[in-house]
Amino acid sequence: MRMDVATHHRDITSYSSKGASDPLKDTQRAIMWIEHYHRYAFATEALNTIARECSEANWDGYDARPISNDAYSEAQKLLRLIPVGLPMPDVTPEPAGPVAFEWHKGDHFLILSVEGRGTISYAGGSLQDASDDTHGTVRFHDALPDAIVERIRFLL
Repeated sequence: MRMDVATHHRDITSYSSKGASDPLKDTQRAIMWIEHYHRYAFATEALNTIARECSEANWDGYDARPISNDAYSEAQKLLRLIPVGLPMPDVTPEPAGPVAFEWHKGDHFLILSVEGRGTISYAGGSLQDASDDTHGTVRFHDALPDAIVERIRFLL
């Protein structure tokens, strides 16, 4: 059965107004989820590589501490909790043992660090404007703290 554009538009509108979702929005949401999953998989692979390559003391040749299983587990959890629509970070090891997550946009940055102790240490700001700098430590359980999510959104 052939449907003209006006009829199709009316059908979508009535479909949406009955509480069901809009097929176009459903498709856009699906694409956003697929893109998010792809970025998540890439970040997870980077984390897995770090866990393998930095699991022994002196992994950097300068007496670096190994990435602990607790830090690795907490880093996995942090990646899973990044909301859809937010960018995934670059994942890097820190010589003192934590796993770091870095976002950069222009001269703005945010760095999160987890050690497996239920906290996130963070530092962020602007390379041009020190008044924009922020840092601290927040508790980390089953969700990313709102302040962290807002700072990531700021970098979009």
